[in-house]
Amino acid sequence: MAFKSNAILTRREVMRRISALALKKELVEKIDRIVLTMRPRSNVPLRCCVYKDRAVLQYKMMPVLGIAVEEEIDELMRPKDYARVALQRQEPVKGALLSVVGEACSSCPQTNYLVTNVCQGCEGRFCVLNCPKKAIEMVDGYARIKSDDCINCGLCKKACPFHAIVYIPVPCIDTCPVEAIYKDEYGRAVIDHSKCILCGRCIQACPYGAINERSHLLDIIRSLQSKEETIALAAPSLAGQFRATYPQLKTALVRLGFTAVKEVALGAEETIAHEAAEWVERMEKGEKFMTTSCCASWMNLVDRMEEIKPFVSETPTPLDYTVRRLRKEYPKARLVFISPCVAKKAEALAQKSADLVLSVEELGTLFIAAGVEVSQGDTNVNGVEASSAAWGFATSGGVASSILVKGIEGFNPVRVNGISTSVIKQLAQTAKRGECDYNFIEVMVCEGGCVNGCNTLNSPTAASSQMVKELGIPGLKCAIPEWETAKK
Repeated sequence: MAFKSNAILTRREVMRRISALALKKELVEKIDRIVLTMRPRSNVPLRCCVYKDRAVLQYKMMPVLGIAVEEEIDELMRPKDYARVALQRQEPVKGALLSVVGEACSSCPQTNYLVTNVCQGCEGRFCVLNCPKKAIEMVDGYARIKSDDCINCGLCKKACPFHAIVYIPVPCIDTCPVEAIYKDEYGRAVIDHSKCILCGRCIQACPYGAINERSHLLDIIRSLQSKEETIALAAPSLAGQFRATYPQLKTALVRLGFTAVKEVALGAEETIAHEAAEWVERMEKGEKFMTTSCCASWMNLVDRMEEIKPFVSETPTPLDYTVRRLRKEYPKARLVFISPCVAKKAEALAQKSADLVLSVEELGTLFIAAGVEVSQGDTNVNGVEASSAAWGFATSGGVASSILVKGIEGFNPVRVNGISTSVIKQLAQTAKRGECDYNFIEVMVCEGGCVNGCNTLNSPTAASSQMVKELGIPGLKCAIPEWETAKK
C-alpha cells in the first residue's frame, strides 16, 4: 500500500487541472498558467527556488499530456506547445509507458548504513566487533562507518542494541523487485525497460514524484466529447475505489460521456471455466502443478523466466474474453479500459484489448474536473451482472477461490500475495525442480491483489471491505494459504 504523499497529490492536481482545461477546450490557451497558480512566488519553495519548482512541474505535465520527458527535443517548448501536439495526434504515442523527470530526481545518496546520534558509545562495541570488513571506528566516543570500506551487509544494524544504525535506501531502486532501476553518471534514476515488469512500485516509492506514467487522459476526453461510441470497461478492482455503490459508479461514468459501462468481471466467468478445465487436463497428463495469474506484471516477468514458462496457464484473461465479445457487439466503438495499474495498461495496448486506457487515479481526477459526484449517482440503474467469484479476481486468491468452490477433486492451491526478489527466486527454484507441495499457484505482484495496484485510490483493506459488503467477494482474508507462509 502506498502512503499518502505530497508528490502523489501534486500529480493528481496536475491531472485535474489539465482535465478541467481540456473539458472546457481551453487547454492550449491556459495550460502555461498552471505552474504559476500551483507554485506562486508567495509560497515557500519545495526545492532551491520557485523557478526550479516550476521547471519540475512543467516536466511533470508532459507525461499527463501523453508525452515522455525523454522525447523533449527543444528546451524552449512550453506546455502549450506540447498540449497542441497532444491534441493534434490521431493515436496515443507508442513506446515505454514510464518516464523519469530527471530535474525532479534528487539523486538520492547510494544505499548505505548510517550511525545516528542515538549511538551511546557503549562498551559492548557490537557494531565494531561484528563488522566483517572493519569498516566501523570509534570517533570521539561514538561509532562512525567508513563508507569506502562498508559493504552494506547490515550486520552492524542488527547488532546494535540501541537501534542507533539506520538503513538509508534509494527508494525507487530498493522497491523494484527485478532490479530494473539504476543510477546514471549524474546519480539520477534510469529505468531499464528491458527488465521492467511495470509493477509501478517505483512510481509510488519516489519521494520526489520523479517517475511518471504516460497518460491517455487527453485522448479519452477528446473521445468523450466526440460523437463516437465510447465504452468503459470496468476492471473488477474499480468497484472498491470510490465511496459509492457500483450502480452509482456506472451512472457517474455515463455522466462523464461514456456510451455504456461493461463489467470485465463477466469475462472472468469464462476465465474461471477455462482455467478449471485446463488445470484438470494438465493434472491428467501427469504435470505436477500449474501457475496462473491475471496480473500483467507477473506475465511480464514470466517472459524472462524460461524455467517457469512450461507451468504457466494458457487461459486468456478476463479482459481478453470481455473484449472478444464487445468487439462483435460494438464493432465501431472505442473501448476504454479502466485499469488499476500501469502493467494492465501495457497489456491492453499490446494485445489491442482496448483502444485507450484510463487509470483509476486518472478517473478520480476526471470526475472532480467534470464536477461529477460519484456518490450521487442513480442507484436504480442495472446493477452488478457478474458473480461474486468473478469480481473476486480483484483480490489475491480470487482465481484459486473461484475454482476451489467448484469442488474439483485433488485441487490444492496456494497464492503468492505480493512479489519480492526472494519469492521470485523461490518460484524459479520450484520450477527447476518441477515439484511443489501444491498443484495450483496463483500469483499477484501487488500484495492484496489488483485492489492495491499502483494507480488505485482507496486502501486495499478499505477497497476489499467495500467489495465484500456490496459484492460478496472473499476479501483480503482469503482461505487460500499464502506462499511464504506455506514455505515456513
